[in-house]
Formats: sequence, structure tokens, C-alpha cells
Amino acid sequence: MRTDGKWRRMILAPVIGLLVAAPAAEADGGPQLAVQGNGLAHIGWTGAAGDRSALFERTRTATGTLSDAQYVSSASADVTGTADVAVDRSGNALYAWTRSVYGDSIQVRRRAADGALSAMQTLSPSTRSSSEPDLALDSSGNAVVAWQAIESGGGSQIQIRRRSSTGVLGAVQTLSATGNRSIDPDVALDSNGNAVVIWERDTLNGSAEVIEARRIASDGTLGPVVPLSTGRYVDSPRVGMDANGNAILAWIDSDGTRSIPKLKRRSAEGAFSATQPLTSSGDARALELAVSPLGAAIATWFRVADSYQIVRARRRASDGTLGAVLDLTPATAGHRCSFPDVAMDPHGNAVFFWQTTDNFGPQRVQARRRAAGGALSSIEDIAVASGEDDDVRGDVKLDANGNAVLAWTHLDVDADANYTVSVQVRRRVPTGELSPIQTVSP
Repeated sequence: MRTDGKWRRMILAPVIGLLVAAPAAEADGGPQLAVQGNGLAHIGWTGAAGDRSALFERTRTATGTLSDAQYVSSASADVTGTADVAVDRSGNALYAWTRSVYGDSIQVRRRAADGALSAMQTLSPSTRSSSEPDLALDSSGNAVVAWQAIESGGGSQIQIRRRSSTGVLGAVQTLSATGNRSIDPDVALDSNGNAVVIWERDTLNGSAEVIEARRIASDGTLGPVVPLSTGRYVDSPRVGMDANGNAILAWIDSDGTRSIPKLKRRSAEGAFSATQPLTSSGDARALELAVSPLGAAIATWFRVADSYQIVRARRRASDGTLGAVLDLTPATAGHRCSFPDVAMDPHGNAVFFWQTTDNFGPQRVQARRRAAGGALSSIEDIAVASGEDDDVRGDVKLDANGNAVLAWTHLDVDADANYTVSVQVRRRVPTGELSPIQTVSP
């Protein structure tokens, strides 16, 4: 989310490798989470810094202790669009964002387990404006970052670049064809360094939209571009990978009348399964995907009906068997649930997270757990905003024991219609107990 809020700031130690203390102040963009196996959460968000915007971060231990907030980007970076974060098994996190100064560029920075920041690195070529980074990190800290890069003729292409755990950058590789509008990349990485990237490709004249995917071997060898979709319109390309390098690819396919979420598996050897529609009807939007190390997958999305919106989900077992479609929220007139997210632990337990409004009242963020055996918890209110139709989209991640960390943007509106925006977090244990709400960016 974007606002026009401003931050006063004071840089206490603007030296690469040292912590750069940032003020506790109003947030300007939705949070991104990465959670270690021990429950330590890395929380990133975009906030105003003077007349520009910057990327900030802080950590939260499993017991709720917050580190000091610090700048990840430079204070004058003018960060735009989405950012991303991932963490390796040693607790080293990598952040990626779009810097919008004299053209858009993709930058990354590593936060070591002790909190020290590396030098910032620019990944994208200076000759092309680039945005919308997505990153995947293996357990040793090696990364693949994907983004979309503008072409001179008005189109865009998907590009990637590798970064080793020690900061060595590979060559920029272009994955998609020229002369189209390729957007919204999503990337997954296996333990051997093989990556799969999925994206949406639109023709410049608007005559066709296609979901495409491509594998990049650990040595940089590019596999063929594989078209996945069959509909006239497409959306929400997502990919996840299990511990053996098998990928689950997901997207929304539409013929102009129905919008159907679909899945397809690509084995580590390169064989594709048949496409599996997750519903036979409805208007699906904003699909998200989680894949467990053992190969099970859960997709979630929201369905738009005439008088309500519901959050739905469906599980795919590692052998390809689809479970029943789950309606996670009630189909009640005036009840609008949207923009779900999902995370899964190594055992197959999942937590869903979404936003809800009833009859144009204050937004709430809600959660629900699905145990590996299929049992659903009750719907839980995580937080309630004070204004109407406030954008409180969030993020959820699980640790190795199934404890969830949930983060969202919170909007406070006073009687004079003045507002402040903050990022808040809360922890949910598998038995359902919730920690107190903590404000990360007051």
C-alpha cells in the first residue's frame, strides 16, 4: 500500500556494514516476511524518508523481542513497487527492491545473522528500467532474483541474475521473448541451484495473454520457454518447489466468462503433468501458492460473487490427488473477503491470512489454520482497522514447528480524518493462541 505520509529521520551511523538506525515512524508500504526455522522473523517494509521513500527492516524473535529498525536501502533510494526478502538456514537474510532514481533499477542487500549489512548491489542493467523483483534463496544463501525490464518499444522482458552467498554476481540472463509485455515474475530455487521462473506474457496489441515458465540449470543453461495457459486472459503466476526439485506452477486462466485457478507439476527431470483446474466455475482472483518440502501444495484465492466475496483453497497431494475445494469464509451477503495469503510448514500444516469487510465497515485481517490431516480451525480475527475500506493486506510465514508470524499494514483514522499507517505483527502458535499485537513501524 502507498500513502502520502512523511517521516522525519535521523541517520546515526551511515556506514556500510554498520547498523543504520531508523526512526519509528509511519509506514508507506505493505510488509514482507521471512521466518527462520527457530521462529526469528525478518520484517521489511517501505516507508517515507523525507521527500522520498526507503526500505526498512527489523527482526522479531520467537518470544517477541524486536530489534531496532534500520534502513536496508539508502535513505534517498526512492523505493517503489514491491520488495522481497528471504532467509537462509544460518539466519542471513537477503532483501531486493526497486530503486527509482534516474530510472528504475533492482538492488539487493544482505543482512547477516548478527545484523550487519553488506554493501548494496545493483543487479539490473543501467540501460533498462527494471521493477517488480522476486527472489529465491537456497539454504546456503545463494540467490536467484527475477524482475521485469522495460524495452525501448514499450514492451518488457523477464530477466534474472544469480548472487552467491558471498556476494558474487552472475551474468544477467533474459528469459522471455522481445516484442511483448512480460510481467509479474515468480521464482523458485532448489538445493542444487536449479531455478524455475514463471511469468505472464501479454502481446502489445492486447490480443493474447499467456502464462509461461522456464527452467534455469545451476550452470546457467536455459531450458525452453513453456506456455502453460489456454485462456484468453491470465493472472497470478506462482511457483513453488519441493526438496527434490519438483516444481508446482499455478495461475488463473480465464476465457472471459470464468476465471479458473489451475496447477501443473514439473518434475525435476522436466516432465510436466496434466493441468489441473481447481474449480469448474466462478470468478477467481489473486491466487497464492505454498509448497511443502515433501511436495504437497496448497493454492488459495478469492472468488467474486454478486453480493459477496469468499476465500477458497484447495490442496494437491504430492501424488497429484486433489482434495476438496475449501470455502474458508462464509458466503454471506455484504461479506467481502479478499487477497489471501498462505504458508505451509515442513509437515504440511498451513495457515491462511486474508482481509475482510462487512457492509463497508472497518477492515479486519483474519486467519485460519488447516492441519496436515485436513482439520480446519475456526476463523480468527487478527486485527481490526479503524477506518472503512482500509487496505490491510498482509503476509504470513511459518517456522519449522508451525508457528505463524503474520504482518499487515494498519490504518488509524481519528475524528478529524487524520490518519497514520503502521506495520503490525502477531504470532500464532499451532494450538491457536495469539501473541499481543506489536507495532513495527509506529
